[in-house]
Amino acid sequence: MNNRIYIILEFIVGLVFSLIGLFIFSEMAKSFSLSTSILYGYIVAFISGFLGVILVGYFHFKKTKKLNYFGKAIGLCFIWFFLFAGLYLITLALIPQLPGILSIIFPLAGAVFGFNSEKSASSIPN
Repeated sequence: MNNRIYIILEFIVGLVFSLIGLFIFSEMAKSFSLSTSILYGYIVAFISGFLGVILVGYFHFKKTKKLNYFGKAIGLCFIWFFLFAGLYLITLALIPQLPGILSIIFPLAGAVFGFNSEKSASSIPN
């Protein structure tokens, strides 16, 4: 039960970090062109969400005394983040009317999945 709470918390904090990062960047980037601002905004949102997942995950690993697997979990989080971003792009090509928030939620879900996959915490050899 405790793991579920951390997984939900990772997703919520990652989403909040993404939106806050996007908002802060949009306030600072008024001198960029529209396309550049959108691209940089997505990059900032992705990095912020990734950091939000890692922050909550760190406290989870610290509580469960598995900090020695933290680096492997970050690596898997990064890989799954990009796999789900690719899945979003494929889905967007098939269904062009997808809401824009899914462009942040899909990769964030991949990051949370990768960070919490069974193999990331215990069964990957050193």
